[in-house]
Amino acid sequence: MIYGYDPEHGVHVIAEPATPLPYGHPNLPTYLASQLVRSLFSPWTS
Repeated sequence: MIYGYDPEHGVHVIAEPATPLPYGHPNLPTYLASQLVRSLFSPWTS
């Protein structure tokens, strides 16, 4: 899942890719950044 942050709604899912991104995929930095957003704004989830 790819997460985004909205000040009014907090962290939420913005996309659900059908397959995992392979290593070296051009969108991998975006995916990893979304995971960081999730980690920073939702510390109580794992």
